[in-house]
Amino acid sequence: MINMNANDACKHLIEKIQSALNLHAPEKVIIIPAKNIINEKWMTKGLLKSSQQCERLYKKAIKLHKTS
Repeated sequence: MINMNANDACKHLIEKIQSALNLHAPEKVIIIPAKNIINEKWMTKGLLKSSQQCERLYKKAIKLHKTS
């Protein structure tokens, strides 16, 4: 192992780093709900939160009687 050329040493180092990463920080699949994705550049996190609150209130209002 001491008599490696530069390419073999680099490959060995990369393999060691990848095995350590896989052991301590495995890759995970994370699904982000569509309602939390910002599609427009002008849509900030604050506007997204306000929009979601407005949508929840609208759904509540639809369920109420017209006289309330």
